[in-house]
Amino acid sequence: MSVKYKGKTITAKDIFITVGFFAFMGILTFVSFKAAFTPIPSITSEEFSKALEENGYSYYDSTSEWLEANPGWSFDKCTSYTDSTLRLDFLVFDDAKIAMGSFSAITSKLTSIYTSHRDNAVDCPYGSSRRANFIYRTLKADGMYYHLMRIDNTIFYATSTTERENEVLKIAKEIGYIG
Repeated sequence: MSVKYKGKTITAKDIFITVGFFAFMGILTFVSFKAAFTPIPSITSEEFSKALEENGYSYYDSTSEWLEANPGWSFDKCTSYTDSTLRLDFLVFDDAKIAMGSFSAITSKLTSIYTSHRDNAVDCPYGSSRRANFIYRTLKADGMYYHLMRIDNTIFYATSTTERENEVLKIAKEIGYIG
């Protein structure tokens, strides 16, 4: 079967290909939007502690430490691991709005680091992703790696030397806080 349209012959195959193309584009658009708006589940301090323990890191309650360094922030609980070249922090806030404000404050610190080490920076804290209920930032500057991610009312924040970046990414992946 074929039809003449504006002097061109259109066959059933041409129609099938065109409909198939638009169907494919529609499915691709749907999947993209679904992925963009599908929330990632946050974890608890206990789940973070368990992941640290399973990887051989001894953790501690750092709530008072974070409160002292950030007066006015409102935490439910902070859990951390630290040594001379690696720090892993998991912060649980009273609600998501407070976590968003704290995320912005930490992002400002990363921006300052980026600005002062621009010549040695590999990534910029602006060049990261935002989706549904999470946002993350990464920065490599002057031999250091920074990983910051917020999901709902929680923040995972890690700083390390670039040599230990893979350890940070491994923990982030295990807890579901990798973008």
